Amino acid sequence: MLTYFTALAVSDEQVVKSGTLELTYHTGKDIQATNIIPTEEEDAYVHKFTVENTGTLDAHYNISMSEISLLKDNVDIMSKNLSWALYKTNENYSSEELVKNGNFYLESGYIEGTKELVIKTGIELSPQEKIIMF
Repeated sequence: MLTYFTALAVSDEQVVKSGTLELTYHTGKDIQATNIIPTEEEDAYVHKFTVENTGTLDAHYNISMSEISLLKDNVDIMSKNLSWALYKTNENYSSEELVKNGNFYLESGYIEGTKELVIKTGIELSPQEKIIMF
């Protein structure tokens, strides 16, 4: 005995919207620091940027350095002398709050040949809030 049948189910599209998650990085450029040489603090390379939550949901984001190339004589190295720092500031950069600092050595989590160094994780940003850093 042969049985033939066709089943067809039709449903309207169902969409659930709960808000938007959107972070905006203001500066339009990546941090580029090549051929760095030892210098005094006032001559240090400074990069100013703002992260703004332009969405409607709370955001949690991470800041890291990527594509790191720390070489001496074409060999991957570490450095206790090459330091970095991340500060939170206000609109006119007249105050500063240290977020985190370190170097390119083990105590900061850096291993020679590593291309990424996580600086800070789980930074919270409410909707329409922005954080200015350098």
